[in-house]
Amino acid sequence: MLRIYPEKIDEFVNLFEETLSVIKDDSKGLTALVWIIGEFGHKLDYAPYLMESIIESYSEVDSFDLINSILLSCCKLFFKSPGEMQDILGKLFAFINNDFNDIDLK
Repeated sequence: MLRIYPEKIDEFVNLFEETLSVIKDDSKGLTALVWIIGEFGHKLDYAPYLMESIIESYSEVDSFDLINSILLSCCKLFFKSPGEMQDILGKLFAFINNDFNDIDLK
């Protein structure tokens, strides 16, 4: 829906934290939410901190799709707000390099 109607993102901005608590166990839903945060993070002042909490909460996850989505979204957010994302992206790189066994992500 947001790919077709990106102007509707303002209606969803305030629901991200609530949505995260509801879909925390659904890998596909979380992957979609992470994509939305990466795509529309410039409209969320707290997007880097939301991504940081997602990374810390799901560092045990062994899902390629979720980790890939987190990586892509963090890179997109880095270009939108590099000051906030530098440490977060560094932690994510360290996690992928040290703890994740998928060669494509490394």
